[in-house]
Amino acid sequence: KTYSPRSMFYVADYRDTFFQADPFQRVIERRGRRLEGLELLVVAEHWPFKKVGNCPFNGGWVRNCWGRAEWDRLRNQSVLCSGSYMGAQPAIVNF
Repeated sequence: KTYSPRSMFYVADYRDTFFQADPFQRVIERRGRRLEGLELLVVAEHWPFKKVGNCPFNGGWVRNCWGRAEWDRLRNQSVLCSGSYMGAQPAIVNF
């Protein structure tokens, strides 16, 4: 199926996702408009409590893939959730 560039998508891990309201309507209300073009909203874990440096999963992946020096550089950064994101059709296609 072909979707309009004005279509908005929400991509989420299916096992732990529950909607209490229309997520698209919330974005429109807060931003005053729909997402457009390459706009992409990503979800961050609860910073400052969940950082790369204190997360055994994300911190371990960074350390194992790129080494201790890169882990040191990124350890205070927020963990972004690749399992939850929203965007207009062009943003989702390019992501």
